Amino acid sequence: MDKRKKITLSDVAAELNISSTVVSMVLNGRAKKYRISEAVEQNVRRKAKEMGYQPNSLAQGLRTGKTRTIGLILGDVSNPFFSKIASCVEKEAARYNYQVMFASSDESSEKFERAAQMFLSKQVDGLIVAPTENSEKIIMDIVKNRKPVVLIDRIVKEVPVDYVQINNKDATYRLANLIIDQGFKKIAYMTVTHTLSNFQERYLGFKQALDEHNIPFDSSLFYEVDFFNFQKSVREGVYQFLRMGIDAIYCASNRIGTQVLIALKERNTTLTEHFTVVSFDNPDEFKLAYCPVSCVEQPIPEISEKAVEILMKKINKESDELMQVIIPARIVIK
Repeated sequence: MDKRKKITLSDVAAELNISSTVVSMVLNGRAKKYRISEAVEQNVRRKAKEMGYQPNSLAQGLRTGKTRTIGLILGDVSNPFFSKIASCVEKEAARYNYQVMFASSDESSEKFERAAQMFLSKQVDGLIVAPTENSEKIIMDIVKNRKPVVLIDRIVKEVPVDYVQINNKDATYRLANLIIDQGFKKIAYMTVTHTLSNFQERYLGFKQALDEHNIPFDSSLFYEVDFFNFQKSVREGVYQFLRMGIDAIYCASNRIGTQVLIALKERNTTLTEHFTVVSFDNPDEFKLAYCPVSCVEQPIPEISEKAVEILMKKINKESDELMQVIIPARIVIK
């Protein structure tokens, strides 16, 4: 084949002995919609890459009115949970022939708003976002502008919008029950901004477990970490709790869990049958920990895939139904 010739859909189809329509469906991200097998999809993508096929994005955009980009706004990309979400969303979006533009809000509503406005100005076809505190108005504006948006990790109860999240309350309740049944009663609870929906739900699950075991809630064992002075704040909380003679620490996020383990190691405190730490999330750092940490494991690939799937349905106007998906999490006992 003449290497100077621009490769077309027909060229790819001829090499695979399939129709140009099938190749077009795959490369335009419609394989799932038309139930094209994963094997065929992979063959088409591999052959297109091998042959150097490059779509004319300008022509596609003029024809479809789409940019084939989505905006992804996450809370804090340094957080292992969000970095894995970003990776999984990008991978899944590529199956629909979409590119992902990234932004981090650093849990600031001002940065969240700037990122949202930037994506809208770039005419992204839709957004996947993790809301911050006080982001209700921004999300409402996106919805009013008829721009498809899917929330992940947290929800905004005031706005009727699509979302994908895990059952935070149930997962926390089950993990708290686990350590209470093991005999731990004086349990400290460490969280971050308590106004975000996911952390509110985790707290409610923890409180429910205490109530059902007739363990009075002690406000002195509740500690809210300063997000902007994270490591120092966690360390101070851990040292405070150790002086109080607690027998367990429940960490409401993976970042808290990692910093708690570091603080305990600094104090030469190990986990025993009389003292334990459990955490929400199961980051890779826990594999390197000097002691095992039972935890809630979130199904990150499933969350990401479902969020992209819903967004694509809305972008392609395949459904106007409100889609609010709650996925169960897994308890990992170590």
